[in-house]
Order: sequence, then structure tokens, then C-alpha cells
Amino acid sequence: MLLRKTSADDRSSERLQLDIERLDIASQGTLEFFQPDMEKFTCIKLAYEAGRAGGTAPAILNVANDVVEDLFLHDKIAFVDISRILEEVLGKSDILQNPDISSVIQSDKQARAAALEIATTESASHA
Repeated sequence: MLLRKTSADDRSSERLQLDIERLDIASQGTLEFFQPDMEKFTCIKLAYEAGRAGGTAPAILNVANDVVEDLFLHDKIAFVDISRILEEVLGKSDILQNPDISSVIQSDKQARAAALEIATTESASHA
């Protein structure tokens, strides 16, 4: 089985050869699926909300998530901060319906800056 190893520092990846048996899901018995608890899994809730809002909302959420993921991987924020920062970025952002490419690029830049500002301000206040 091959597994991709990714480095948080440079995002490069390499494949690792694992000496394990391939998973046969059919042999595992019955699988049960449940509706996710949107209060417990707030990032899923945010993704659905961004999808329903449409326009630039999904792109804003995606780029803000990239920023907070990187901050988390570099120990700049705690795991529990992720959804709160994402929610705040979405709340502060102007969601544009039917945007042109320059508007999407501008929304991307603003969301990145907002996520960094929120995380930096909060981490400074917790220091």
C-alpha cells in the first residue's frame, strides 16, 4: 500500500511503501452512516453555509481554511481556534454573487489577510 507523506514546511510529498494488507471494506460488515452533528462539527456546518450562500463564499472559506491550517500546522493557533476563525472570516467578508475573476482574486486576498489578522490578534491577546 502506498501512502503520501506531506511536509507542512514545503508542501512537497513523497510516497511511503507500507507493508500492510489492503483494506477490503466489503469484508468489514455493515457500515452505518449518520447525519453529522453540525454543532459539534462546525466546519462542516460552515461549508454547507458557504455552499448555500454561493458566489465567493466557498472560495473565501477555502482560502481562509488554507491559512488557518498552515497556522495550526506551525503551532501558531490551537485546533479549537480553526472553526471560530473561519466563521469570523466568513462573517466579515463581502460575499459577491456572480463575481468576475478579478473579484475572486480580490476576495482571496482579503480572506487571507482577514484570517491572518484574526489569528494574530487572538494569539497576541492570549500570550
